[in-house]
Formats: sequence, structure tokens, C-alpha cells
Amino acid sequence: MPLQQAADGTIEGFCHETLPILGVQWHPERQSGARLREDAVDAGPLLRYFVGQCSCKSAPGLVHCEKRGRLMKATTRELNLELGRPTADEALRRLEAELEAARHMNTPLLKLIHGYGSSGKGGRIRTASRKYLLAQQEKGRIAAVVPGERFTIFDETTRRALQQYPHLRQDRDLERENMGVTFVFLRRF
Repeated sequence: MPLQQAADGTIEGFCHETLPILGVQWHPERQSGARLREDAVDAGPLLRYFVGQCSCKSAPGLVHCEKRGRLMKATTRELNLELGRPTADEALRRLEAELEAARHMNTPLLKLIHGYGSSGKGGRIRTASRKYLLAQQEKGRIAAVVPGERFTIFDETTRRALQQYPHLRQDRDLERENMGVTFVFLRRF
């Protein structure tokens, strides 16, 4: 299954749907973190998945935790859509690619940082990404979307998420009504 394609349709990355097999024709370590080019999708998730597969014979969705010395569920992936000051269209393309990568890597939860707009009134990236996510939820490709301003124990979806993913209780945005973030749940809970 293709993971990445060039503008001309050339397959640049692929993965097997059931076996831990993947390949890319570029260097993901050179396209993540501080080395991320403004025009590129962050390859950090792919690199972390690959390193996890190599270092611990884990099943998809598991990573080796050095601190605890055992396999742990890979749970939350934080994605900063504002990085590099993209346009809303560029941020949406990155979001689409990251969602696809998260599905392939069996990541159940993404926390998006999209800001709330410099005026505090809307923000194009926030508006476009939330519209896109709600459409994906309606199509059944996303289980739930929780805007930061609803990330509170008084919201039923948030309460169910906290039961499924207890580590979210430690998230700095719980109860802060942060309009600059959105939580995306890829699996039903």
C-alpha cells in the first residue's frame, strides 16, 4: 500500500497492510525534527516506527520504553500544524498525510496544535483542519474529534477518552479550554 507519492505519481514510500514491512526511497531521519523542510511532511512518525520495529520486535502499535524496560502502547502523537507557518492548504495536506501514517502505524490518538489565529477570532488552519476532521468523522475514517475547548471532564466524549487513555489526564490542556488544539481519536472507545 503506498504511503507517499511524488507529484508525478511515483511511489516514494510503501507499507504492507498486515506484515511489518515498509520502505521509502528517501531519508526519513533527514526530514524530521529540527531538519524538517518547510515544504515537507514530518517523517518523524515513520522514523520512530521503524526504530521501534528494529529495536524490540514489537507488534505494530507498540514501542519499547527504555525507562520501564518493556513494550508499551504507542498512544498519543502530537502534531504541530503551525510549524513553518504554512498556509491552510499546506497544513491540510500535512494533516492528511499524518492521519494516513497514523493509521498505518496503528496510532490511536493525535493531538493537533493548530493555533487559534493571531487575532484570536478564527485562524484559517484551525477552521480548515476542524472542518476536514469532521468530514472524515462523518465518513467513518475517524472515531471522534474533541476540540480543545471541549477537552474537559464535563464533555462525554472526553470522559470516554479519559477512560480508554488514562494518560490524557496528565495532558496540559485538560480543563484549559484551549482553542488552539484538537484531539483526534482514530479508534472507537
